[in-house]
Amino acid sequence: MAAWLLLPHPDATLWPVQAGTGDHVLELMEAQGRDPDASTLRQFEAYHGVDVWTVENGVGSLCLVVWDRAGSGRLALACAPPGIEAELSLAVEPEGGDGFGDWLRTGSVVDFQLRANSVVVFVRLPPSAARGE
Repeated sequence: MAAWLLLPHPDATLWPVQAGTGDHVLELMEAQGRDPDASTLRQFEAYHGVDVWTVENGVGSLCLVVWDRAGSGRLALACAPPGIEAELSLAVEPEGGDGFGDWLRTGSVVDFQLRANSVVVFVRLPPSAARGE
């Protein structure tokens, strides 16, 4: 029981939602030559306005797509072969950057990790923020 208390807990767990068409995600992947299978497209709850999707590509890898369409425009995509959970990280840039993560301190990192039926989000603060500086 004590070991469970020491494990990091996610800042958010995103669950599947009724997806819109998702055409923009499919078009983006097609433009990158990733050959998405539209029948596998799933949308998850948004995180601070950031859209989260999964879709299988033509070789059976499951891809995680994170897109801050309404904010910074930042997009990240990570694919993993079957049996491995895709994950990706977005860093908060200094002022004058693209504006992603404006609710966090500069140097923070937002990790998105695909789990079986959800996407978990971990926020890592920069070392100075974690110490309370």
